[in-house]
Amino acid sequence: MANELSEFAIKPQKHTPNLNTSEWPLLLKNYDKLHVRTGHYTPVTQGCSPLKRELNDYIRYGIINLDKPANPSSHEVVAWVRRILEVEKTGHSGTLDPKVTGCLIVCVDRATRLVKSQQSAGKEYVCVVRFHEALESAKKFVQGLETLTGALFQRPPLISAVKRQLRIRTIHETNLIEYDENRHLGVFWVSCEAGTYIRTLCVHLGLILGVGAHMAELRRVRSGAMSENDDIVTMHDVLDAKWVHKNTKDETYLRRVIRPLESLLITYKRIVVKDSAVNAICYGAKLMIPGLLRYEDGIELHEEIVLMTTKGEAIALGIALMTTAVMSSVDHGVVAKIKRVIMERDTYPRAWGLGPKAMEKKKLIFEGKLDKYGRVNDSTPESWKTSFVDLSAVGTRNDEVPANLISTTPSTSAGVSTPATEPVEGGTSTAVKRKAEEESDVPETEGGSKSSKKEKKAKKVKIKETKRKSDEDSDIEEKTEKISKKKSKKEKKSDVSEREQDSRGDAPKRDLSKTVKASAEDDDVSQPDIKRIRVEPSATNDLYLDTVYVLPDGYEVNDSSLDDIKYVLHPIFTKEQVAKLDQNIRHSYDLNNKKYLPGFVGLNNVKANDYVNVIIQALAHIPPLRDFFILQNFESKSQLVQRFSTLVRKIWNPRAFKGQVSPHELLQEIVNASGKKFKLAEQSDPLEFLSWFLNTLHKDLGGTRKPKSSIIYKIFQGEVKVEAQSVLIKDDADEEERLLFDLDREISVNISPFLFLTLDLPAPPLFKDGVEKNIIPQIALTTILAKYDGRTSQESVGTLKRFQLTRLPNYIVFHIKRFTKNNWSAEKNPTIVNFPIKNIDMRDYLENPDDEMLDTHYDLIANICHEGRPGKGNGIYKVHVQHRGKDQWYQIQDLIVEEINAQMIFLSESYIQIWERKEHDLC
Repeated sequence: MANELSEFAIKPQKHTPNLNTSEWPLLLKNYDKLHVRTGHYTPVTQGCSPLKRELNDYIRYGIINLDKPANPSSHEVVAWVRRILEVEKTGHSGTLDPKVTGCLIVCVDRATRLVKSQQSAGKEYVCVVRFHEALESAKKFVQGLETLTGALFQRPPLISAVKRQLRIRTIHETNLIEYDENRHLGVFWVSCEAGTYIRTLCVHLGLILGVGAHMAELRRVRSGAMSENDDIVTMHDVLDAKWVHKNTKDETYLRRVIRPLESLLITYKRIVVKDSAVNAICYGAKLMIPGLLRYEDGIELHEEIVLMTTKGEAIALGIALMTTAVMSSVDHGVVAKIKRVIMERDTYPRAWGLGPKAMEKKKLIFEGKLDKYGRVNDSTPESWKTSFVDLSAVGTRNDEVPANLISTTPSTSAGVSTPATEPVEGGTSTAVKRKAEEESDVPETEGGSKSSKKEKKAKKVKIKETKRKSDEDSDIEEKTEKISKKKSKKEKKSDVSEREQDSRGDAPKRDLSKTVKASAEDDDVSQPDIKRIRVEPSATNDLYLDTVYVLPDGYEVNDSSLDDIKYVLHPIFTKEQVAKLDQNIRHSYDLNNKKYLPGFVGLNNVKANDYVNVIIQALAHIPPLRDFFILQNFESKSQLVQRFSTLVRKIWNPRAFKGQVSPHELLQEIVNASGKKFKLAEQSDPLEFLSWFLNTLHKDLGGTRKPKSSIIYKIFQGEVKVEAQSVLIKDDADEEERLLFDLDREISVNISPFLFLTLDLPAPPLFKDGVEKNIIPQIALTTILAKYDGRTSQESVGTLKRFQLTRLPNYIVFHIKRFTKNNWSAEKNPTIVNFPIKNIDMRDYLENPDDEMLDTHYDLIANICHEGRPGKGNGIYKVHVQHRGKDQWYQIQDLIVEEINAQMIFLSESYIQIWERKEHDLC
């Protein structure tokens, strides 16, 4: 009987059925394909699937794939949606011109945090172009589209929403849909980078085909992850769905019109986070290994990823600090840092501050045995005082602080040590008050009676005495600081010779015992509890770490753990290391695990010092100049030389704490040395700064008028012959005859040294038709170099001049004259200069080329360009420099360092160029 019943019993399967997650919605799609870090976690009841959010939250976390109608602007459409849905804010993922239709992704409330990331996503369009004349065949149309595929040079149209700056945009793919020969109309599809102007593309297409063209109609068919096939809706749908919900309480239509914001993130690599770590991320915490649950394959370092919950909700956008391979192998570390938090705080429960020690602390605060900030008071048990270490407290006792947590912040003042704790309540530090309280503790009697009135009075008197002595110490420190400030002001007013005398070490060294005395007059009372490590600077007044002291005790510290700090402040290179700088292709990593390439790091723009940054970057990539300032000792030289040397070392430092460098020390010295001709908060001309900087370095290095008297003249100085003759105006002479030298009259000849050569651009045409407005004039570098061939004459202020080079420098600097000023405004010449990257021959511009023993061919090593309108503060400067080991060019704009194709460099509006002579010899 039992056997018969067992036949009808439900038996377990031998094999677990395969889980198919390919149909799961949004971020949960193919969930089983993710790598599993751990399966142990405690799920919570908070949170839900994005599709099952309550309607208010569904709208607040929603996006609309809207079919924008023609005529209204994108801003007007977004404002209408905000009023219809009755929400606080809305945004869109990329502006469409009023006449353009198609995909406009509208983000609502919390989803507006994704607007920036979606604006940079790729776009696809279908365009109708009208040609001004008939084409030979549709094949020509296809060839024109193929020509315009890849990186293109574009300037936005006159009527546009952005500045009309020259820029590069990439066309990924094009496809001809239809061509009507009778009406000269063509329809094509294009996939392109964000910010591409299809109107400009149509104009360029007409120029390439030689018939002229303009855009007749345009529709966007895809924006990022959304296309017109992904449930696109109209403005009528939005209005009707809201009306239906208001009047019938039916949410179906509204939920179909609005989609969860997770729809925009399906193309991102995913990381699944434990429920216990979700709220911490919402507060901005980094994701650590213990909070990692699952992760996707192929995650690269510094790639943008999406952090999600086990229910498929997007928590935040992050930057990966580990690759997929590293996540699977390490036991601890930071997985990702947060770029943009999406989820609202406290959506998930708070899971920190719930440990046994934290709960005990809360209990003591509730009972009054700790104050409301968790600090010790008179009722605190001794067991808590001895067992608990409050690392966040300012006045923690020395015996409670582990050795590796002692403060190592150097004092900002060179001669006065600052208090270790911040003053509170009349200048008495927390540490001083705590020490006074500890010293005034009176034990209770056996009967449990409290201290007498006399003891309480004595205790108060002792506390007052402690405060008085602490105030006296702070007064001494303030007076000492005022004296040091006055001395520094006097030093600034002193002349250059006095500064050089101080830099040679002639100034008296500071007495450490007097310095310590100011902060530790009464060691029993006013000694701070946290030991402060102080740096004793060298006589050069620079940030060189010569000696490290612990204040107020005044004893020297010799610890190898400080070597990294010393090296960062003053990097030291050997000759072997310097010889390998140009061939180094290995990236270094900073303290945030962010990689950088030594020598190709950004410089901070303090306010308006980009004109200095580009010059420093260019000079730091001239090998002999760089090697000289890295290897030589400049303690006896001026502050300008020392600070420039330090900055060059930091740029090439492979052990930096950050992948960027701040030039503020050099900038401050530039302001002082130039007599405030160059300022931090005011834009200046890079050429004027380069001229002043090179001449000042030459003088400070002991250079004279003699050739090769300093490293500056060895590298940059050449010679040019200038022939001049006064212009004699004849009545019957035409323009060409006026520019010819009269051999019968006297011609003055002068051999002049130079550090750079100025190249004049031809004036752009004053009047342009509709087609010519979109054409940027171009000229070859060899054409404007003809100024120095010894035959071309120029008229200037009634004098006829011609130039010819007599000696070539090892590094030649070209200044392409783009800016002209008059009494009212500044003008800029937008002409593009075409030049080769390598092998430009200067032989034709030498007076006696056969006498030149070295090669006359030059390679480009630095190119400084200007973007934007002329005038102070209107444009930006960028520099292109080459990595010799990788044969890769980099574009650097302040902190932004990015690779650039060599073919794109000549498309920029070059302003200053540095060329290197082949097989040069600086000896």
